Amino acid sequence: MNPFLHSIKLNTFLIFLLIIGSPALLMAHGVSASDQQTMLEGGILAHIWIGAKHMVEQKPSVATLH
Repeated sequence: MNPFLHSIKLNTFLIFLLIIGSPALLMAHGVSASDQQTMLEGGILAHIWIGAKHMVEQKPSVATLH
């Protein structure tokens, strides 16, 4: 097999895995019960607001990469 085609297939496969696996990396974490209820009852703006609030309120040890 042509090495160029092999690398394209490998890159395509890795991108596919990243797309398929990314929801597992982005699963909800540290969301309070009241925020969960707001997200269930609210629309897209509720999700954006809670996401922004979550990013601002994160503990420094979680927010930084060590």
